[in-house]
Amino acid sequence: MIFNLLEQPWLPIVRRSGLRTLVSPSAITSGITEDPILRLGAPRPDLNGALIQFLIGLVQTAMTPETPRDWRARIATPPTQEELTSAFKRYGHAFNLIGAGPRFMQDRDEELDGNLFDVGRLLIDSPGDQSVKRNIDHYVHRQPRRPFGLPATASALMCLQLNAPSGGQGHRVSLRGGGPLTTLVTSARSLWDLVWLNILHKEQLLDLGGSLDETDTSIFPWLSTSRTSENDEEVTPLDVSVLQAFWGMPRRIRLSVTSSEEGALCPIFHTQEKHLCSGFTMKAYGSSYGGNWRHPLTPYSTRKDGALNPIKTGVASPGYSDWLGLLFSEAESGGREPSRVVEALLGDRAKQEYSASRIWVFGYAVDNMKPLRWVDSEIPILFFEEDDRTQLSVSIRRLIKSASSVHQDLRAAIKSASLPDAKNFFNASWDPTCEFWSSTEAEFLDIVKGLSKLPNAWESSALRWIQYLSERAQRIFSDAVLSGENDFLNWQRSFVALSRLKMNTGPFSKKLRKILDLPVEPKTKPTRKKQTEGVAQR
Repeated sequence: MIFNLLEQPWLPIVRRSGLRTLVSPSAITSGITEDPILRLGAPRPDLNGALIQFLIGLVQTAMTPETPRDWRARIATPPTQEELTSAFKRYGHAFNLIGAGPRFMQDRDEELDGNLFDVGRLLIDSPGDQSVKRNIDHYVHRQPRRPFGLPATASALMCLQLNAPSGGQGHRVSLRGGGPLTTLVTSARSLWDLVWLNILHKEQLLDLGGSLDETDTSIFPWLSTSRTSENDEEVTPLDVSVLQAFWGMPRRIRLSVTSSEEGALCPIFHTQEKHLCSGFTMKAYGSSYGGNWRHPLTPYSTRKDGALNPIKTGVASPGYSDWLGLLFSEAESGGREPSRVVEALLGDRAKQEYSASRIWVFGYAVDNMKPLRWVDSEIPILFFEEDDRTQLSVSIRRLIKSASSVHQDLRAAIKSASLPDAKNFFNASWDPTCEFWSSTEAEFLDIVKGLSKLPNAWESSALRWIQYLSERAQRIFSDAVLSGENDFLNWQRSFVALSRLKMNTGPFSKKLRKILDLPVEPKTKPTRKKQTEGVAQR
């Protein structure tokens, strides 16, 4: 019994006509002129995140373009299904999910001696055994204890290996650490465009560090004996192919699969399946990835010692406040740099022409072993002429930093308006400042677009930005504090706090004017003589 992920139709997709079905990887360009595949159609967003990385990794491995010209040729003329089948055929032996011999993203040891788990534990947000036993899994998803079909099993396995959080002693995190953030260039035209926009040509791939070793065992770790880490051994970019960044396998897992003619309904994909996975064996001390790995789909920061740190997923959905580090390199913020595929987009006019001008940002926010939430959103990007790019990036940095300053002042004002013994500020159930970023995004984008056309209009744009931020902060403060709905707030302290907020965020704020590189103008005050004349006249 063999289930090959390059031959079987197992990827859930949605075509332009609305048709939902399962296709093989080589069929992603089928019907691209009549009824193209627009997107993946898994019922869970975390599985869609894993599947798009599967496709990008597969195409990058099998079809890395030699030059930028080769890249442009494929975006203009997508490959046919037959061409994709031919390109993928070489690696078919590495993508058997079940069957004898090496299995996709599973330990090579057929008699793996480890702990047995229900198949639902492949899903990162499934509760642990103790949570289920004590019935305290109120805020996580208890998965149905029914076997998964193989398409859902493959998707969940891929998602776990790509995002693996800390799982206790010896259970290693993913190649990018626990809960990595992924940033992809999006496209509204077709799924193929989305995949190809995130492919690097050969020179860009080599810039990631390491070698482009094309030996199968160097790319796919499950084709050889697992590199275990009982003695803290590490797998570095110098040990294997740079392409293993897409196929990291930190967990030693072996699936248990059964078959029946009657089949059963998969509780995840809701399809009738004959081959079902009921559970898996997992053993500790799988591969521990160390050294300066640079995954092309993740932004990084640089430590003082030069080591790279993958940016982790935060609890809040990304917005324009996250542009620094996601779209622009930011040396002042710990050396944050965008993912290499985003950098490639911003520096390549051809890619800009075919993109939808948005970045897809997703990942699991985790707290050590505990998943907090799946974050999945898009952020807009703007393209500038090369001559204007440096000046506009500086302006964007200043706009974002000034907004961050006002946001901090707003939080401080709300906190200072409370009674001295009030606790638990800005928790998951009450944080009125969350809307600050979303409510100011439209104005931010409008100002940036204006600056892209009139770069010399900085002073008027910056003053407009200060005024808008101040008004929004005061409105949010009033709604949160002066509405009378919070009994831990003090009226007298509230008005003092509001007055201070106006002073700190108004157009005469020295701090904001310094951030925005505006001349610091003292507030004009009436002279004593004029005050005396006014009293005499009254």
